Amino acid sequence: MVKGVNKTIIEVNQTGSRYFEKILLFVSPEYGDTEAQKLASEADQILRQLDRSHFRRPSLRVMVARRRRYRNLILYGALFAASLALIAVCLLFC
Repeated sequence: MVKGVNKTIIEVNQTGSRYFEKILLFVSPEYGDTEAQKLASEADQILRQLDRSHFRRPSLRVMVARRRRYRNLILYGALFAASLALIAVCLLFC
């Protein structure tokens, strides 16, 4: 048995993604008679939110932790190299 349904659907054909060729947005029945311009702007807003949520920048806490980790890595590497150089000088001249 097939039930007939009358729905308003917004179809986005140009997604800008190589993985997805089409997006379908089903409009709620109570807003089915809303003007097309309003529905298009809402659809655009939803797509921008989806784009931002999937490609969100790391939080400030994560960025600070990464910077600290890289800074410590460089600092300890420089100290290790300096200590090796000091040992080499001591072995040559002592």
